Amino acid sequence: MDLYKPTLNNALVTTGGLGAIMALGVASPGAVFSSMVTKFGLASVCGYQTVWGVTPALHSPLMSVTNAISGLTAVGGLLLMGGGYLPSNTAQVSLRSQHAMQDLDKCVMLLVMKQNFAG
Repeated sequence: MDLYKPTLNNALVTTGGLGAIMALGVASPGAVFSSMVTKFGLASVCGYQTVWGVTPALHSPLMSVTNAISGLTAVGGLLLMGGGYLPSNTAQVSLRSQHAMQDLDKCVMLLVMKQNFAG
């Protein structure tokens, strides 16, 4: 089994992601924005490596833990949304879109689990 090509592909994806973070840092409007984008990018790279690097036998336990963490962040987002029907500032708009993506993630995970346990 030749591991060169998958390892090269993995290294190129990681390098591209880190290069994009550096490019955003150079073009960022301020230090706070750059810090937030860097943390988001690094968390994305770590999450990608964690989820795709796990064996199939451990995938369901890993996903249950990540779904629990995602549920905690969803509760925090709900508390920060303000309780109104329409968002009143940029942070609330961002939280509403994040909450919608988490709802979609939960639906996809339920479909994947149903398919895994069905056959």
